[in-house]
Amino acid sequence: MEHSLLHGLQLLGLLIAIAGPIHWLVLARGLGRPAPILAWERAGLRVSRRAACVAALAASLDVFVQVAETSGQTVFGGVPIAGVVEFLSSTTVGHLALARIASLLLAAGAFCLPLQLAWPFGLPASLGALLATAAVSHAAALPYDRTLALTLQVLHLLAVSSWMGVLFHWWLLRDRFLAAGAGCAAFRVALLRRFSPWALLVATLVFASGLLAAVRFVPSLRDLLLSAYGLSLLLKLTLLLPVLWAGYHNFRWIVPALVATSAAQEVTLARFRRTLELEVTAGLLVVVVAGIVGSVSPPWNDGAVTLNDQQLTAILRPGLPPGEFVDPNAFVGAADRNLFDLQYSEFMHQWAGVFVILMGVAWWLQSLDNQLANWANRIWPALLVPFAVFISYFADPEVFVLRRVSLREAISDPVVVEHQIGALMVLVLVWLGWRDHKRPRSERPLGSALPLLMIAGSLLLLGHAHASVRSTQELTNLINVQHAIMGTIGLLAGTIRWLMLRRLLPEHGWKHVWPALIVALGSSMAFFYEEAL
Repeated sequence: MEHSLLHGLQLLGLLIAIAGPIHWLVLARGLGRPAPILAWERAGLRVSRRAACVAALAASLDVFVQVAETSGQTVFGGVPIAGVVEFLSSTTVGHLALARIASLLLAAGAFCLPLQLAWPFGLPASLGALLATAAVSHAAALPYDRTLALTLQVLHLLAVSSWMGVLFHWWLLRDRFLAAGAGCAAFRVALLRRFSPWALLVATLVFASGLLAAVRFVPSLRDLLLSAYGLSLLLKLTLLLPVLWAGYHNFRWIVPALVATSAAQEVTLARFRRTLELEVTAGLLVVVVAGIVGSVSPPWNDGAVTLNDQQLTAILRPGLPPGEFVDPNAFVGAADRNLFDLQYSEFMHQWAGVFVILMGVAWWLQSLDNQLANWANRIWPALLVPFAVFISYFADPEVFVLRRVSLREAISDPVVVEHQIGALMVLVLVWLGWRDHKRPRSERPLGSALPLLMIAGSLLLLGHAHASVRSTQELTNLINVQHAIMGTIGLLAGTIRWLMLRRLLPEHGWKHVWPALIVALGSSMAFFYEEAL
């Protein structure tokens, strides 16, 4: 989990850092620099510098996470410095991590120089970090045609920087980008006229390089649909759709309207601000999911991480949640995961799914303007209290039920930590729920807090680490695929709700879609989750 999210943060910071030099050395070349634009450019330097520092920090923390994960632990359990030194000095991955960190810090330093030096010196340093990142990607692990694969990976990352990275810059500096004034307006129009064909070119390169890579890593439709890597990749492509729609909308209507310099410039800029926010929101999620995809094992050609026919049949066969509680003494402490352990896990997932279904129904009832909405608003926070206790107390029975594991041992286990984070998220929802009556009806439930927690929780599911020496590869695949399905549904629900609150999606119709996805998420857990085949 930690590695996946840190990988996404590294990627995001790197893309924004590289986008700064591309924006000002390529797209804005020869457009002139009146005083407001110079101030904007200096602000762009700060953005790239901070992005490089964030990426360097994430890369540094990731070193400790990787060393901990090699021992099957989390960083909370302690990471020996000797192990970190050995990792950095004696492994190729460690050498590349040092090169990436050094390149990012060098880029951050270059972005402190005067304008005429910052971009020319910052660009090669940022590209060095990009090359080091590509060298530890799935492309570098290919047993054949590695040079071609690495070249495509570098082009893919560079094209994403030139497209989405520039959009991130515009959004982070949106007040300057959308500022009034003749000089700003003329510069903005000239920049947009250049960016539209540029975006078309680099977007084509993104899709072409991504498609070629996908064909190498996902050799069949079965691998695409029945592996955690393939499902995460499909989610990434789905999140690209609003980016493409917003880009087309800007190209087809917004930019021509701005070029026309009509009297409705303020209205046009407001529309552009909305579509830019849509592009950046979806693009941000695409980059984070891409970071998770980069840390998940692809199917390759052997199908080792793809569900088999027996597993597929099992997860497509519905069943009611079990009515009998499994005694944890039957499996806690066993060297391998036995039948009782798997049945206990099914019990936890399936009854948690019942809670999720009830929450989805309650949140859907809140969208109705009647007495049921009022009752739902009062009841649903109370439902979450036993749900939080259920997750925290029973998810890992060796900690609280049997008390065979100390707190230090518990927080060193990545699975235990993820379960406790999930329980904490539920308690946050409870606290916010009691205060929900103070919000306008259109913002219930929970305002922006709910979609943000849903998105964060779904990303945790997508990066949920269940590989273990106690589990076979087949069982690990089964668990990871089901978590990928749940994470995908939850992320889509949270994203839709967020876009509704930001007025980027109309409430009509969509107010029924996101709670329906929550119900679908709960149903997949309650009636279809399987481990004990």
